[in-house]
Amino acid sequence: MGSCLKQARLALALVLVFAVGNRAFAQVSVLPPRPIPVAPGDLPGPPPGPLGPLVPPPSPLTYAPVPPPPPPGPVLDPGVDGWSPFGSGSQNQGWFFDAEVVLAFPHLKYRATNDVPLPNTGATLNVPTRQLSSTVMPTFEAGYRLGDTLGLVAASYTFLNSDGSGNVNVGGVDYAVRTRASVNTFDLDYGTTPYEFAPRYTYSWRLGARVSDVRFDSQARAGQMYQGASSDYFGAGPHARLDLERRVVTIPGLSLFGRLDGAVLIGQVDQTIRLEAPDGFGNVLADASNSHSTQAVPELGIQLGLSYIVQAIPGLKITSGYDFTQIWNVGRLGQSANGVTSNTRGSLMTNGWFLRGQFDF
Repeated sequence: MGSCLKQARLALALVLVFAVGNRAFAQVSVLPPRPIPVAPGDLPGPPPGPLGPLVPPPSPLTYAPVPPPPPPGPVLDPGVDGWSPFGSGSQNQGWFFDAEVVLAFPHLKYRATNDVPLPNTGATLNVPTRQLSSTVMPTFEAGYRLGDTLGLVAASYTFLNSDGSGNVNVGGVDYAVRTRASVNTFDLDYGTTPYEFAPRYTYSWRLGARVSDVRFDSQARAGQMYQGASSDYFGAGPHARLDLERRVVTIPGLSLFGRLDGAVLIGQVDQTIRLEAPDGFGNVLADASNSHSTQAVPELGIQLGLSYIVQAIPGLKITSGYDFTQIWNVGRLGQSANGVTSNTRGSLMTNGWFLRGQFDF
């Protein structure tokens, strides 16, 4: 009886141990699993918008590297804007022609005298002169504008012819005097494309060579008495010109215009003095002398006015305004080989109004 009771107690203890262990195992099996680590890049982004995924704007403090400059390429013609930064118009490649006429009022300062007495009569003359009358001074020019804004080449020809006549009293004798002047000038130049160096201000220049022939003569006659003097100068030298324009914004095509033109020529002055006088026996004695001298002759020309590009006629440009021209020393003999300074002088000045038309083909 006692042994049976011990066995029953042992069986009850085993049942209790088994029940407690089974319950503990059940509690451990239902615990939640350990969390799995997730990388930030694997997180889902914001939902896409109607035009695509939403991208946040870049920060204003973000550094943006400067792109490297493009490789240099060939230098081409910049076109109608020229090389200047302000948009001056460069003309197209091709021929151009312009004609100019100046209503000129010439003023001749001419004193013709023989510094050495004439060989036959021993006379020393001071031939009288008269002022010249107004005249026209035309200029004709043709040239070609080069491609790639390389400038232009041009050739021009200018001439002037004027005379003046009237009576002049010399030593109590009235002489009928006629004075003449003739100028022929040829220029060959290279010029640049207009360049706008400041807003609305454009300039261009030319360099080249000039050849000129300038002739004066004066004749005085009273009966059988005759006095005459002539001076002929032929020279060549460098020539330069500068044109400046300022556009008038309120009137399309209109500009203020200015030109400075100059040359220095080296050449020779040839002077002839002639006398014809009765000898008292019904004969007329003729006597003459010739003088020569190498002379440097400066020339200066100034024009101020307005220029207008005709909008209705492409290629046509009209310029008009005041014209001034001065030629110095063109009749001056200077000092002779004997050291005698000549009293002969000769210079020509003209002023007037010019009108020029230019057409680009």
